[in-house]
Order: sequence, then structure tokens, then C-alpha cells
Amino acid sequence: ISFIEEQELVAHAAETGAYFLEKLKELEELPQVIEARGLGLMLAVEMKEDVAPHICALQHRGILALSAGPRILRFLPPLVITSEQVDEIVEKVGQVLRESG
Repeated sequence: ISFIEEQELVAHAAETGAYFLEKLKELEELPQVIEARGLGLMLAVEMKEDVAPHICALQHRGILALSAGPRILRFLPPLVITSEQVDEIVEKVGQVLRESG
């Protein structure tokens, strides 16, 4: 707990989570995306289709994502994630979705 407090990880999670969500919301322009939502670093993208193929494609690109049901793509990154890493994740998610669409 002292490490979390010393590194101000709660504030970092709130700030980085808001940035991550803002970037994911840009994907709402894609036809298979319904909505991006989240709280802190607990984030999800609701899709119009099954997310299993997208999860596999993301894993091949080095991105770990989970499902939260058949149409929810879920992200639970570590508290120490950087904005640069967020940018990389969102870029790869966009690539995977554009390739499948």
C-alpha cells in the first residue's frame, strides 16, 4: 500500500484511465463498435459482433485483452501503464477492427 501511495498510482490510474477511455471512444466511429466505456483503468468496448477473433488477433500483436461476455472487449491494464502504451494499444485495436470490418 505504501508503494501505491508513494507512486500516486490512484491518481495516475484515474488520469490514464480517462485518457485511455478518450482514445477508445475514437473507435466508436467504426461500424462494429457500439460504445467505449470505463471507470479508471477498467475499460471496455461493446461490439456488434463476437470479440473472440479480435482477442486472438490482438494477442498476435502483443496486446492482452479479455472478454466480458461475447460482445465486450475488456481492458484491465496495470496501474503503471503509460500514455504511450495506451496509444500503442488503441492503435493496434483500431488496426484489428479495421482489418476485420
